[in-house]
Amino acid sequence: MRTQNGNKLEITEDPIRIVINAHPEYRPTAPGQVIDGYRVSVRIDRTDGAPVKDNFLSYNIAQGGIYLNLDAALGDGERIAREAIANDFVDS
Repeated sequence: MRTQNGNKLEITEDPIRIVINAHPEYRPTAPGQVIDGYRVSVRIDRTDGAPVKDNFLSYNIAQGGIYLNLDAALGDGERIAREAIANDFVDS
């Protein structure tokens, strides 16, 4: 199941849950609140409360590069999460 609420996308495919948060990056030199793009952070856990890997209850992917729009940020966050799962949570 996919649920998007604002800048947050949650994907549940039992027993895995992926939560992707897009954080706006504001242009520092612009007057007001001008969004320059988005960064994403990803959390992967299990709906049954079991560890995702060894004794870790969640796997977190910190903010990466900047994306021009919200759709690109959330889409790449999903790609990164699925790649981590496919690689059994081993950093490449």
